Amino acid sequence: MSTVVKKNKSTVEKMRKITPHVEPQVEVERKRVVKRVSTQKKKDLYSLKNIALVSCMGIFLISFGQLHLDSKISKIHYEIQQISLEIANETVKNEQLASGIADMSMYSRVVEIAQENGLDYHDNIISIDR
Repeated sequence: MSTVVKKNKSTVEKMRKITPHVEPQVEVERKRVVKRVSTQKKKDLYSLKNIALVSCMGIFLISFGQLHLDSKISKIHYEIQQISLEIANETVKNEQLASGIADMSMYSRVVEIAQENGLDYHDNIISIDR
């Protein structure tokens, strides 16, 4: 067996010495294979499976974004309702205070308080009685 290996090695070495241009042909063939692989990758890139996967991911992202926006809108509507309720409460308080001011500043009440404190009222003139 060792003689066969030696003969094969020597034959290969002789072939290399005789024809040195054999190796570049192998390199050219490798380049062709690389080109075929790259075109195969391009074909795989546009395959129906990949297009469906990208489409599903896009739909998922769009629906997730829509849900996020809907939740933000709901939160804003809730805050608007809370602020509207606060405004309504403050309006009621302001109306109560305005009616209280109107009650306290009535002419008859002013005259009554003036008489209780020893003041006398004659023709739009309040005088002090001692």
